[in-house]
Amino acid sequence: RSDIVLFVIDISEPLVRQDLRVLEEIVERRKSLIIIANKWDKIAKRDTKSWTRYINGKIPFTRWAPLQFISAKSGEKVNKILDIILEISEARKKIVTEKELKEFLGCLVKMHRPSRGKGYLYTLVYKLIQKKTSPPLFELFIGAGEDLHYSYIKFFENRLREKFDFKGTPINIETAKKKK
Repeated sequence: RSDIVLFVIDISEPLVRQDLRVLEEIVERRKSLIIIANKWDKIAKRDTKSWTRYINGKIPFTRWAPLQFISAKSGEKVNKILDIILEISEARKKIVTEKELKEFLGCLVKMHRPSRGKGYLYTLVYKLIQKKTSPPLFELFIGAGEDLHYSYIKFFENRLREKFDFKGTPINIETAKKKK
């Protein structure tokens, strides 16, 4: 029932199947997520970039979630967790104006034309609106009788996250077909 989940892993142990299953459940339920890598003090070679690549390689479906390396034993970087929670809480409540979404949509469609779910033609994308917050829900209007490929929706989600800084927050995108 929580909005923000802090998923604590033991960085000195490999991720197990149960960890992956719990993370999948968190993502499916559209919860905001922070991955806490505990026992950082046990790691001899403390290179956060390589460890981040390793963890993202094991759980690629959570790349949008911030990753914080801590040591509960020594208290190292534990205070940063609250700052991340507050950032994510703000991101969940963020409202993007229609003007910003219109500009974003125009630039994105020019950069990468939307591919159709079936066939070889491009889908016409008319409008993008934000329907609600906590977590953000967007509606993308496409042409009547057209379809949008899943990979383009994922691409769209990633660009929304980058542009409007939806840190650690799942983004829901629904498609609506324009009436004939």
